[in-house]
Amino acid sequence: VVFESVLTKLKQRLTFGKWWIREFTYLGRQVKQNPDFTVEISQPSYAEKIPAVPITREQIANDTQDVTEQTREDLRRTAGAACWMAKSTRPDLSFEVSLLQQSLTEATYQTVKQANTLVKRASQFKYVWTIPGIDLRKAVIVAVSDASPGKMPRQGSQGGMFLLISTPDITTKRVPAACMYWLSHRLKRI
Repeated sequence: VVFESVLTKLKQRLTFGKWWIREFTYLGRQVKQNPDFTVEISQPSYAEKIPAVPITREQIANDTQDVTEQTREDLRRTAGAACWMAKSTRPDLSFEVSLLQQSLTEATYQTVKQANTLVKRASQFKYVWTIPGIDLRKAVIVAVSDASPGKMPRQGSQGGMFLLISTPDITTKRVPAACMYWLSHRLKRI
């Protein structure tokens, strides 16, 4: 009852576009709230839009050879499309996307093979990112991070991080946690 009255007031005040309740598509993401207040977010058909990079048998055989400028453009297109998916719903792709982006300036046909493996992996699995219903009056924020110094192209270092919302019980037992942010990126050298 409270929900409907608040929604009616919002609709009177904010007169724009369509109103969706519990299920909608936003910026290519399908969002659905379940009766138990969990939220599911997915991009079931987006992976098909990530383009594979063309490569010939000769280029596969000579994979240490530098790529052409056209191939570098194709790699950028693939990296950009994969980056959108990794940042939107697929944290499992974040490291591979970051590695591909860092390899663009000195790309070889080995880089193309890695990019095409990323494309296959993105479309191989249809993930649904589930955010459990968390009582925000008792919520805690949990940060998890790790780094790998000097293991990336040009002796770069890589860092990864997850920000989660959960309950205080997370320190003593297994409880639901909502992943609200993730990142895998090149770290600045000190």
